[in-house]
Order: sequence, then structure tokens, then C-alpha cells
Amino acid sequence: MTSRAQALIVFEGRTDKRLAVMTGDFVPSPTLFLRTPFRLLGENAGAAGTTQTGYYWKISYNRFSLDRQEDPETGGIGPASPTYNYGTEVTGQFLAAAPVFAVQSLRPDGSVPWRGEVGIGAGYLSLDGDVALEDPAGGPAMIIQDLDYSGPAVFVFVAGQHNWKALLLGFQMGIMATSSRPYSFSQSFVSLDVGFRKLF
Repeated sequence: MTSRAQALIVFEGRTDKRLAVMTGDFVPSPTLFLRTPFRLLGENAGAAGTTQTGYYWKISYNRFSLDRQEDPETGGIGPASPTYNYGTEVTGQFLAAAPVFAVQSLRPDGSVPWRGEVGIGAGYLSLDGDVALEDPAGGPAMIIQDLDYSGPAVFVFVAGQHNWKALLLGFQMGIMATSSRPYSFSQSFVSLDVGFRKLF
């Protein structure tokens, strides 16, 4: 079972000034992915009690729907932030491909108790919906801005997994970042995985 929290941050142009933050509930959320077999780097087959390093290619696809607007200074995945009911919502999807490098340990029986992974690659991010932005003229009212964006993005992926007997505990985090005018976007997710099967 995978539960996932997601967030979208809207920046001003290519700066780090946050204009809006949209989030969704931490709910079960499947992700489709394909991956190549894990390949060792060099001749490090490793004996029991040692570590191995290797890599694989991963292609993933995810759809998301975000209907909570948070404070742009403190919002996003992480600490609690004030939420506002502007009636805004953003839906989207991404497709990403990345080489993923991994380090894993070996038990005496050849099983893998833990593994850490990191990858960076390219992807395609699509957004549609609306967000509330401050009035650029300095007025007190919030301006509802339509978002309709599709384009290339950079994908960064980090994961950790622990296998204890038949129980699997996992953590994943991914960020899709892209720039356009007048906005740039960062769509991120954090997921927790719990299962009763061996992945390795």
C-alpha cells in the first residue's frame, strides 16, 4: 500500500519567489512505473555483510489533483501551514524517465535488508486549473489565475527501502521542476510504502 502527499509550488518567473502553493490530502495513490533489472557496477557482487552498488532505469507516470491552497511562505509538503478556501484546484500529470543509482546491503542468505536510491532525469509535466495570487497592483483582493501549462521538466528521485522478514517499509520523494514565463513550477511528492512481499 502506498500513501502519497503532493504539492505544487508556483514561482514568479525563474526566481525563487513563491506566488502560490497547492497541496492535496495524504491518501492512497498508485503510481505506474517500469524499471529495468538492477545491474551491479563493476565486479562488486559482494559477500554477506557487505554492500553493493548498481543502477537501473525507471520510467514513471503519475496523475494528481490538488485542491488546498496554502500560505506561499510556509506551505508545501512538510510543516503545517494555514489553508485558504479560494475554491481553486489544479490537476495534472507527469511522465518521467531517469537512471537510478542504488546502494544496498546483503544478508548471509543473500537477501537485501535495506537499499538507498537516487536518480535524476527528464520528464514531461502537464498542469491545468487555477490558483489565487496576490494582486500585482497591491490591492487587497486575491486574483484567480488560470494555469494551463505543458512542457519538459527535470525529475529528481530519492528513495529508501527496508526489508524485515516479509515486511517492507519504504520512503520515496520526487520533484518535477520546470520554468516558463511568467511562472515556473515545482511539483513534488512524498510517499510511504508498506507491504508484505519482498521486492529484491
